[in-house]
Amino acid sequence: MIQMCSRSECNVFLRKLLFGIPLSVKCAFLFADQYIQIATLLPTDRIYGFGEHAHSSLKHDLSQYTTWGMFARSEAPDYLEKPLKNLHGVHPFYMGLEHDSMAHGVFISNSNAQEITTGPGPHLVYRTIGGNLDIHFFPGPKPEHVVQQYQAFIGSPLLPSYYSLGFQIGRNGYARADELETVVNKLSSTGILFDVVNINMDYMNGSRDFTLAEGWTVLENVSQNLHKDGYRITLLFNAAISVTGASFRRALLKNVSFVEWPIEGLVQKEVNSLYAETSQTKVMLGVGWPNEHVAFPDFLDTTSQTNDWWSDELLLFNSSVHFDGIWLDMNEPSSFRTNEQQSSYNDGTVSGEMTPLSCPLSGAFSTYDNPSFKTANAYYYGNKGELSSKTLCMIATTGGGSMTFYNTKNLYGLQQSIATFKALKGTTRQILIARSTFPSSGRYAGHCFAADSTGWAGLRGSIIAAQEFNLFGIPYVGSYICGDNSTLDDVELCVRWYQLGAFYSLSSDNVYKDSPSKDPIYNQAVAIAAKQASIFKYRYRPYLYSLHFDVALNGGTVLRPVFFEFPDDSNTVDIDEQFMWGEAIMVIPVVQQKTVSVSAYLPNARWYSLRDEDYGAEVAAGERVLNAPNNESIPVLIRGGRSVPRQVPKLSATTWSTDPFDLLIALDNDGQASGQLYWDDGESSVQNFTSHRFYHFSFSFNSTTSKSTLEIFALRHADFRIPSLNVIEIFGSELEPDFATFKLNDQATAIDLSKSYWDRSRNLTHIEGVVLVDLQHSLHDVFTWEQKSASSTTTATTISVEATTASSTDPPTAVPSLGSSTYLTSTSSFTSTSQEPASSTSSLPPTQSSSIASSEMTQPSPLPTTQPSTSTQHTSADTTPATTAPPTTSPSTTLSSLSTQEPS
Repeated sequence: MIQMCSRSECNVFLRKLLFGIPLSVKCAFLFADQYIQIATLLPTDRIYGFGEHAHSSLKHDLSQYTTWGMFARSEAPDYLEKPLKNLHGVHPFYMGLEHDSMAHGVFISNSNAQEITTGPGPHLVYRTIGGNLDIHFFPGPKPEHVVQQYQAFIGSPLLPSYYSLGFQIGRNGYARADELETVVNKLSSTGILFDVVNINMDYMNGSRDFTLAEGWTVLENVSQNLHKDGYRITLLFNAAISVTGASFRRALLKNVSFVEWPIEGLVQKEVNSLYAETSQTKVMLGVGWPNEHVAFPDFLDTTSQTNDWWSDELLLFNSSVHFDGIWLDMNEPSSFRTNEQQSSYNDGTVSGEMTPLSCPLSGAFSTYDNPSFKTANAYYYGNKGELSSKTLCMIATTGGGSMTFYNTKNLYGLQQSIATFKALKGTTRQILIARSTFPSSGRYAGHCFAADSTGWAGLRGSIIAAQEFNLFGIPYVGSYICGDNSTLDDVELCVRWYQLGAFYSLSSDNVYKDSPSKDPIYNQAVAIAAKQASIFKYRYRPYLYSLHFDVALNGGTVLRPVFFEFPDDSNTVDIDEQFMWGEAIMVIPVVQQKTVSVSAYLPNARWYSLRDEDYGAEVAAGERVLNAPNNESIPVLIRGGRSVPRQVPKLSATTWSTDPFDLLIALDNDGQASGQLYWDDGESSVQNFTSHRFYHFSFSFNSTTSKSTLEIFALRHADFRIPSLNVIEIFGSELEPDFATFKLNDQATAIDLSKSYWDRSRNLTHIEGVVLVDLQHSLHDVFTWEQKSASSTTTATTISVEATTASSTDPPTAVPSLGSSTYLTSTSSFTSTSQEPASSTSSLPPTQSSSIASSEMTQPSPLPTTQPSTSTQHTSADTTPATTAPPTTSPSTTLSSLSTQEPS
């Protein structure tokens, strides 16, 4: 082992590389055959990143020594027993947030087996057993800047299709395609909104890619029926190919490259000779789901032959079964029982034993499969653990024989994603989800977090994983809602997971046929939660899509840690159970069992509730305990100073492109707010954004004591129809608007006075028109109105809320239908500057219950159903302030006006 330089020399070298970031080296830089190590002191103990692991916290604990291996593994997370093991992907990237609130990022570009050790000092030790020490530094200084700089290096994330941001349903264990169609029809009748049906391996004949099982030969008919109803379908494909199938035979005829043994003498003859197709080849055969051996396409082939064959196979299968996306599975790649005596298989109809792959662990050819130092990746699998455990031999060749699997294994999932992305890239965007990821995977695919069987720990861990993968440049992510364990029977967990899962860009469940407690079709409590969550997500999908669009253009995060927005607030650096949608919306999930409240920290800003139960109510900053019974939505807040575009969701999955927008404006303390909207047709393939057809609008709102002004700037125009803006809603509007003074571009404009109102009890202004702003022809529109004087409106009432709700240790085990509890305090103090007495009973009234099978999708209205003494409504016949309540069916503020009809 060689010490490359003295401590002082290494110190100087690193300081130059770090663009002035004050890192220093604790010990030597070590270099030897199959071993590289570098150690450094860190300028901060606020370290985030490295993956993919089952991290129990977002911020690493540097008070103790911890070693994390990074080597793509076919492993599910285990938050209880083995949380340190590497999962499906590899991401050697971390962010540091220093105590002056400045952030920096470090990316170690290496595809070999590697590990990091963190500990007191704080310090970090990096070790790898191959490749180069290629380190890249990103100076920030803000957390979001770091991610943007990192993505500028590895590539910006893809833009998902609009429908792929809706709910997706996955079902397992069905023998026939028509059973799946029945499930879809039943689920539709519950009123749960979803756009995509994900089909697992059930459709395959003997778990073989590009085949149809006997009961699934009518899958194309089912696909056509689902498409007619506006749904999309995705299919799962495994990385390994059965050596007895037609696809493999076509590959041999086309000289496709597979992962191979380096020399003839190492070939496992007793295995390869079992099949006429492989008896004369060096193809390395492993064990997968089929009941015969499998081969692994070489997606690192330096020619185009392998990728061309893969594309041909996908297109050929798509011609017989039309699908809209692909889930790539087992692409670490995975091979069962490597180096063990026998491997059992059971494809549902046939079971037996197969000889597994056996790697050279001793002798002259053991250099790669049994190196002197194996990294931590080999030691989480017992005393028999090897780098090749559950995968292929490290001595294998890739790149058409020009590379070794030892150096390229971690790249396999990325390269398959690239090949599949190119195969699918036609005129429309299709869904692509990859199980194994590497830096730059986000350019081609999304990711569903590793299947989990640890219940509540898995739910909480998924929140951390979602934030980390946004750091890694893969924002289109999510976890299987309710986990991926068919034996898990916890209704409360599923309810909470549906409530949370709506806020992942990839929202998908994966329900087994024999798990009725998890299935919304059979469990009313789960159905209610899924319905509430889906309605909320579809309501705010224009905002979520705009976030993804902006990230695809400029880089950054969609779902981000709270400290990204408030790096100067030291209270945010440890928060990992709350997160932000962009810079505007905060989500506060419930992650504890048997609780009806949740503790939260709200940084210094104005915050308003978005939940139906207390819609528009302002929540004070600071530490809060928010009421969160499991029959209501989790706390979701919008930040003052921001505006977000929305749409009224409907049962139909195809009307979003014509449904009008409304704009929600949340005022900060200066009476201002801003936001933006990106819009295209939602599915056309993006060759480049220079030629891509899309709209881009920015919104700027300012309110003074005399006047309010909303400016809309068209930053980008397109030549297709865009929905109009029909509703403007404002939180924190303490002065009553004069509805007779509304103007658009200095011209009097018509608003619907029967639906427009000001609600003093919540400081909420609602403005509605048939078409307030025609965005199709908008270049720069200015929407203005005057405020009524304080003397004529008796000024506004200010509601201050102090959250004091206590949690319950024994909530009801059966979740009732939609209730009326609010997650804010049960006691509210009102401060009034008007001459009218403040009402102590002005809390929101009980909401209406909802039938789980209602085709009209009625939901509780966030608006009062009885007359509040402080509301003001106007009618077209009389512009004098009235005392009647605002309408409860306003599509801009209620999620209850859902039907297949167009809004009035």
